[in-house]
Amino acid sequence: MYITQTHGAAAPPLTRAHPARDIPPAPTFQTDQTAVPPEPDPTGPAAVALIKSEYDMTNISPREVDEMVDRMIKAGDDMNGDLLMLLTHGEGFRQHLANTFGGTFDPNEKQDLVAQSKVQLQLAKQFGDPTEYLTRFIAFLDTFGGQSGEAAQISETSTVAAIVRANAST
Repeated sequence: MYITQTHGAAAPPLTRAHPARDIPPAPTFQTDQTAVPPEPDPTGPAAVALIKSEYDMTNISPREVDEMVDRMIKAGDDMNGDLLMLLTHGEGFRQHLANTFGGTFDPNEKQDLVAQSKVQLQLAKQFGDPTEYLTRFIAFLDTFGGQSGEAAQISETSTVAAIVRANAST
């Protein structure tokens, strides 16, 4: 059966494709010594997870925060609330604050973002402030490599106690 075209002429009959022997074989690693395996994809969830595993949120400088966020975005992570919150601990934002309100800071000074965030959470609870965003941010920080377990708990407890004592004396 022929399908007619719009101008009324009959379509030519279908022909068979070229035989497989006319198609050269695809190069393989065994037959083509110049073939190079593909590079791993530098973007995507696996790349972001690898970047996150390289940073310790209990011992990170503002400069490292900015570097890490830049790498995560280049790897395909979405610029979301958690990354924006993290950038408030970065060199660019901290330098902006120092320029605007005076003062200096060391962009290479290490800080414990997990303990700082837990202290903020404790204070928010103490004063009846909303805590959802801090709870989510702490969970986000926990997805990075770094200190965990008993050492983190000791650090958090001593930091919270020091801040509570300082607030009580003022």
